[in-house]
Formats: sequence, C-alpha cells, structure tokens
Amino acid sequence: MHIILHVGMHKTASTYIQMMLAANREILHLNNIEYAAMNRDILFKSIRSRNFSPWKELIEKSKKTSTLLISDERLSNILAQKQNNRLIVANGAWLTKKLKPHIQKITVIGFIRDQPEFINSQFCQNRKRFSPFTSSNFDQYIKEVFSSKHNLIECNPQKLFNWSLRSKLVETIFMPYNNPTKKDPFTQLIQKIMPDAEQIRWNQIEAINETPGLLTILMANKIRKYIRKQNLFLTQKERLQLSFELITTTDLLGWNTAKFDAISKKRYALIRDHYRADNNKFALRAWGKEQWDDIFPAKKQFATNCRVGIFNRLEVRKQTKEFITTSTILNNHREVIS
Repeated sequence: MHIILHVGMHKTASTYIQMMLAANREILHLNNIEYAAMNRDILFKSIRSRNFSPWKELIEKSKKTSTLLISDERLSNILAQKQNNRLIVANGAWLTKKLKPHIQKITVIGFIRDQPEFINSQFCQNRKRFSPFTSSNFDQYIKEVFSSKHNLIECNPQKLFNWSLRSKLVETIFMPYNNPTKKDPFTQLIQKIMPDAEQIRWNQIEAINETPGLLTILMANKIRKYIRKQNLFLTQKERLQLSFELITTTDLLGWNTAKFDAISKKRYALIRDHYRADNNKFALRAWGKEQWDDIFPAKKQFATNCRVGIFNRLEVRKQTKEFITTSTILNNHREVIS
C-alpha cells in the first residue's frame, strides 16, 4: 500500500482540494486511489496523543494494493510539532515510523506559499472568523507570526517540513502555490498522484474565494470588540456561522469585490528578510535551488488598499450596529444572558 499525506500548508486552497476529492471519490476509487472517509479530526487528534490505533484501523479497512490519500492542512503543523518528553521527538517522525511496517511507500505532498501573501490571507481568515487569540492590528499580527506564538499561523516551511526532508522513510513533493502557471491546485495535486490522469473528466465544483474586503475587516473588528465587551463565549461552530452571516451581509453591500491587501513595500521587505535564511535552506533541500527568489521572484510593485475615508467609516459603524441587532448567533446569546 502507498499512503499519501496531503499536508496543506494552510491558505493554499486545501478546502477546495478536499471538496474536489470528495466530489470525485468514485472516480478516484476506479483508479485505485482511496480518499480517506474517516473523520479527519480523529486522525489529527490521534497524532497529538500519539495513538496509532485510528491510523491502523484506516489502513486495515483499505485495499492492500491501493493508494490511500489523506488530506488535511492541519497536518503541516501537527507533524512538525515536537514532544520533548518522547524518545521520538517530532510527531512526523513518530507517525512515519508507525506507518512503515504497514505501508510500502509514504509520500508527503504539499503546497508552499510565499510568506507575505500567506500572512495577509491568514490575517483575513482570523478576522472574519472572529479569532479571540490573534491581534486585529496587522503589524502586531506580523510580530505574532514571526514569534510562532500560535502554531496554526506558522508559515516557515523549513520549520514545518524539515522533519520530512530529513527522513529516509518519506518521499517529499512540494509545489509552489500561486506559481506563474496559475494551474488549478487540484489539477497540480492529481498530476503528482496520477501522472496518466490527463484524460479523466473530473466532476467540478465552484472554486472558493472568501478573501474579504477592507470594510468587511473593519466591520469584523468592531463585532469582535462587541463580543469581548459583552463577555460572550462563542463556540468554533458559532464563530463559523457568524462569519457566514458577515460575509453574506457584506457581499450584498459589495464590500468584498476588492480584496483586503495590507502588504506594503515596507512590510513585504520586512517579511521576506525575516524568512530569507530559512527559505533559502528549504529551497535548496526541496527544489535544488540556492535562492528562494528562484521559486518566488521578489515583487517590485505593491498596492495596498488600507486607507478608509470618514464616510466609509461611518457606513461601517452603521452596518455593524444593524448586524449586531439582527444577527441570529448574537441574538441567541442575548436571549441566554437575559
């Protein structure tokens, strides 16, 4: 059996890829690829607790001659994390050692994104999902990413994937995300897994692009302040539902046509300089290139859209008040409090 771990990284169209895989599960099956149906949360949590049982169960339920494909962007972080009280320190090294007696071949495959774009995109996601943990100030957020304060915003591929590049048990395939060819990420992944799949007609889904606009980000910040001021505890599911309400509202207002972009020339240089040494190490190991710039050429022009006039600020304030008054999620919490 061959097992393929599609590990993201975060903000590289992983959700779209997983939806395409699910929509084409039968076609994949006919081509001897089993897209794992087991709850990914179970597999994810089993790595943290170092319980191999769910993985063994999944393998035993799969055909011995098949290729087992598991896709979860969270794997990029959890496999890189270390447990210093364990004999095998890195989670990735532990998992591959456990898999090896049951598997003929292990492949780790992932997309790599240049950090300025990643940080801008991840900031947008954290804001629209009302993250209580990360800063709403973009420059402070950059510092949080640099410090690796929150594991899920780690974007240094040398830290995330060095364990796999050093492992003799693992084949690694890393692809630049948003490369000049602009190929569909699902197509790129499939071409690596099934080189002879060009003639297959895949079921299509609508590509997801949920990057919000500037006014949506400002509105999300105001809603987040309200949540904190009212001491409301929202579950992850409720935050996702509230995020859906926000994007639906602001889409109707036309606020998401122009996507949020806070990467100025100064911030771009700051981020690239911070990661340069590690990026060059990774580029050499992963692609045989001495410079990260050979894969991600430095961009010369940057246009941010972070200036907001007084009339737009007043409109955001007005729409925020209406949203807080009418939101189903927030109303449910107000009923509980009263």
